[in-house]
Amino acid sequence: MTVSAKSSGDDKVLAVVFGLPGPRTGKTAEALQSIARIARRECVTAEVNSIDDWQAVCELDESVVVLSPFPSPEVSAHISSIGVPALVVLNSPLDAVALLVALEHSDTSAVRAVSASVSCLSRKLFQDRISIRTSNAENLDAFVMRLAAGLASDVSAFDLNRLESLITELSTLNDALDRKLPLALTGNLSSLANAVLPPADHDPDRDDGVKIDWPGSLFLLGDAPDTPMSGAVDLAGPARCVLYGPYMHLPAGAWTASVAVGLADCLGERSFTLEAVCGEVVAKGRFHCRGSGTFNTRLEFVHCHPEVPIELRLFLDAGEIYGAVTKFDVSLQSSGVNESDLVITQPMDLAG
Repeated sequence: MTVSAKSSGDDKVLAVVFGLPGPRTGKTAEALQSIARIARRECVTAEVNSIDDWQAVCELDESVVVLSPFPSPEVSAHISSIGVPALVVLNSPLDAVALLVALEHSDTSAVRAVSASVSCLSRKLFQDRISIRTSNAENLDAFVMRLAAGLASDVSAFDLNRLESLITELSTLNDALDRKLPLALTGNLSSLANAVLPPADHDPDRDDGVKIDWPGSLFLLGDAPDTPMSGAVDLAGPARCVLYGPYMHLPAGAWTASVAVGLADCLGERSFTLEAVCGEVVAKGRFHCRGSGTFNTRLEFVHCHPEVPIELRLFLDAGEIYGAVTKFDVSLQSSGVNESDLVITQPMDLAG
């Protein structure tokens, strides 16, 4: 579904807040809502991540401050095209994971949620601090100006003081980013989050792109769906999907997946197929392994939908009576291609 550059109801959205899931992002939206109410505007907050979400809030009777932690490329483009004031809230991805775990998310689901948010917001979050501060200041001014015409002339001194306090708070909303939270990631969760999530200070315009690792423990067993790989995976049986997952998210771009497959108790040649899936198969190819050991291959694919999780599938191409997969680790490297330059034509085969 698409919307025109300026649709009926767009004016009901007073501002948009982009940021990772967590209290910092929510409090920013609440502060904007409070300012709107001081200006005598009935205002609610709503989460918007898709064009359908956007159209739904435009049908509300009240004005809206939008919260968008997982925006699709389409809704991001629409927000930019209509020029609604938008603030970007910075937060450490590791802090966001810690907060979600503290709210009783499982380790993997917390990392998965933050990977989705970071991927959807990558072009907004991965900028230098000065650019974000300047943009936020300009958009905060635009938000206040939108409300100024409706500001009642009889606003009390208390409301004026509160208005000034809220605007000051918003103008410095990212200044305390480096303050450590009383939450921390430890052990396996820390290792997983550091491997899977892009670094918070990544520059999207650097030529080296983003590097992300998916360890074998993230992948699930084809013979026992929803069961993580925790040891050797028996290959005995018919041709089938052996491993799949991890349903993590990636920023839009051109990616190379370097895959290391460990085999044990194998003789002769075995053939495998590897697929990259993002809603549909975007790349696939076959590779061959002779005997036991560690074997390396690559899969290249173009990814345009950061809001959709990525799945890799490892298939055994022919039935076997012995052997096991002992390792399945994936290292992903992006090329730094701009989202606007991405075009999917057809699934790409394995490189090499």
